[in-house]
Amino acid sequence: MKIYISGPMAGYPDLNFNAFDEAEKELVAQGHIAVSPAVIGRRDASMSYEYKLREAIRLMLDCEAVYFLRGWEFSLGARTELQIALALKMAIFHQDSA
Repeated sequence: MKIYISGPMAGYPDLNFNAFDEAEKELVAQGHIAVSPAVIGRRDASMSYEYKLREAIRLMLDCEAVYFLRGWEFSLGARTELQIALALKMAIFHQDSA
């Protein structure tokens, strides 16, 4: 299954890349294709929040499911991604219940 990783970035050291990287490794080890928006932050660090969110949503739309990292509920972007996932009836997984 192709799974998009969603979670908090703003306000975290190094934009929380470590948490995204660890989740990506876990999902790949389970046999999934993991898609991480951390690639956008690493590639386009100087771009606006809105630009990065648009790029992240583009990545998410190509996936079948969304995996929410701990703390996702405090992230405007992750909450937006949840609404999109629900509207599109994507499978939803949470790190705390995985």
